[in-house]
Amino acid sequence: MDDKLNVKRIPIKLKDVESLNVDVDGLNAEDASEHIKKALGRKDAKDKIVTLRVYGQLKSGRVSDVNFKDIVDNLDCYACIRNINKLTTKEFEEFSVADGSTDEIEERIIKEHLGQFEIHEEEKIIKRLMEIFAEEKHEGERNIDFEKRIIENAMKALRDEGK
Repeated sequence: MDDKLNVKRIPIKLKDVESLNVDVDGLNAEDASEHIKKALGRKDAKDKIVTLRVYGQLKSGRVSDVNFKDIVDNLDCYACIRNINKLTTKEFEEFSVADGSTDEIEERIIKEHLGQFEIHEEEKIIKRLMEIFAEEKHEGERNIDFEKRIIENAMKALRDEGK
């Protein structure tokens, strides 16, 4: 055994990184997917780590409607890391709430967001569902039975209100 500690420097070739920021503000989910594909198509991503940051507010559709799986699958890269933290939809915007009681805050939020869906008697349905979801588990009731009861009551409320 050798008593000397021999240190040898071995350089490690790291993967190159390609960063891309894409603004999809005002596009629908399908157009946003195409826009991201085109932006990535202009970059040389072969065997690179791609960091993709997508931001903006979608005109229609949900964030989950943007087909990131298809985008990443068609990308010839070592790895793709995406950040969609700043990607929002018009349907559910963030909101801030002023002080007040829980009931006042709930009432204000409901009123603020009414009309986002085309539902007959939307406010009445929302309040009924909130009552159902606030129900507590009965003493001795199993979790599965509690969940089943809540789901059945919610479905019944939705069916009844639709009439």
